[in-house]
Amino acid sequence: GPDDGAQRVAEWEQLTRSAGLVRERSSGCVTLRFRADPDVEAELGRLVAAERSCCSFLGWQLLRDGSEWHVVITGDDDELAALLFGSDQAG
Repeated sequence: GPDDGAQRVAEWEQLTRSAGLVRERSSGCVTLRFRADPDVEAELGRLVAAERSCCSFLGWQLLRDGSEWHVVITGDDDELAALLFGSDQAG
């Protein structure tokens, strides 16, 4: 519901501040990169699972790449922008 979404946004922002490395955008894709710490892995797994349930119109993948976790989100550029960049952050 709406309360869950607001809570998840706050959780994403907190994780990004504490463990986020970079955000990359290309047409139809956003990649969020995080440190590969055990606590980060657990939190990303939980958040990505919640997003898959809530926002299945976007593709959500969680991938390990060496010392980083990558959250790869695919979809329509307008949907990605509205969902992820309403309050655009540098990245």
